Amino acid sequence: MKILYLTQHYIPLSEGGLYPDLINSLKSKGHDITMVAGDFNIKKTVFQNIDGIDTLRVKIGKQFGVNFIKKGLVFISIPGKFNKAIKKHLKGPFDLILYATPPITLEKTIAFLKRRYKAKTYLMLKDIFPQNAFDLKIMKEKGIISNYFKKVEKKLYKISDKIGCMSPKNMNFLAERDYSLLNKLELFPNTISPAPTPDVPANNFIKEIDLPEDKTIFLYGGNLGKPQGVELLLGAISELANYDKAFFVVAGKGMELNKVKGALNNAPNAMFLDFMSKENFDNLTAQCDVGLVLLDYRFTIPNFPSRILSYLNYAKPVIAATDIHTDIKELVEDEAKCGKWVHSKFMPDFIAAIKDMCENQDRKTLGLNGRNYLLKHFNVDISVEKLEKFMNSETDNKNGLENNILAEAGNV
Repeated sequence: MKILYLTQHYIPLSEGGLYPDLINSLKSKGHDITMVAGDFNIKKTVFQNIDGIDTLRVKIGKQFGVNFIKKGLVFISIPGKFNKAIKKHLKGPFDLILYATPPITLEKTIAFLKRRYKAKTYLMLKDIFPQNAFDLKIMKEKGIISNYFKKVEKKLYKISDKIGCMSPKNMNFLAERDYSLLNKLELFPNTISPAPTPDVPANNFIKEIDLPEDKTIFLYGGNLGKPQGVELLLGAISELANYDKAFFVVAGKGMELNKVKGALNNAPNAMFLDFMSKENFDNLTAQCDVGLVLLDYRFTIPNFPSRILSYLNYAKPVIAATDIHTDIKELVEDEAKCGKWVHSKFMPDFIAAIKDMCENQDRKTLGLNGRNYLLKHFNVDISVEKLEKFMNSETDNKNGLENNILAEAGNV
């Protein structure tokens, strides 16, 4: 099938990761992919073939490391810029329009594409906005801005033929809010192409870091923003300054970057690393002992951080400190049996989990449990099969409808 994939942020497919792995896998199955991606690193919009995929890189404003207002303005501007670029550079036709949240503002582009190409639409729901902003008090629940985003969210769900949710609780959350969506929802977990082996040789980057060999190395990698509630991590690092069995590595970027860098500047038991390439992060993950997953305790929506896949991929046990609404607790403690979960509201529990992971846990067994679970449940082949099944079922329904019409016509 011919797929038009839309994304707010251009990532070279050669780097791998959640979306590059999916697109590369779809391509390997013989599907024809065209990508439209927002990119603030280019001077002007450009259409080119990259890694065998027609790629339309659309010049947009910076989305990361900026405040909420600036990010919101960029999101609002994306549809107009996408539509203009698509009209100029793409002809189609396309069978499937594939896209993810954020941003929900792609609704206008999806509506335009659906009319233009008569294609089916599939939303990969990775972010439930604006409710997440309400939870963290970033946005007021009542007002002109919040009402605007609520309307856009409803329109996006309505125009999407299928909505793939990251977890069962994710699905239930949407269904309870709007029962009319029930038939559109399906489980579409975060997936990646698993590494052939969880063992990755250290490269020069890792050798330069010089991690302590006599301590348990805890890694937090990814976004450093309000959703992660980094105060919990920083507080734990401070409390454990004199605990000689744990060392922390924090790698990432985001709104809380300066706060994190400042707090860790002179910490004897931690180091901060600027956001790095996926290759370097994979090597870093392979060298560490435990992966950390963080979510602010105020969330009422069931988030499912994709970063946990990196830890499972390299057979690392996990400590997840999250709100009580996510499925992460069930995953970590009951299904994958790959680590420990604590409520991110309670610092003492988080510290106790860290000490327990240093002193009492069979980390190797926990890590292998997670790796085996990933191979069965988070392999990118699962996502490809779901998309193919969706399109095949749509084709069958269309053919069935046409046959019924022809049969009825023959009886006239």
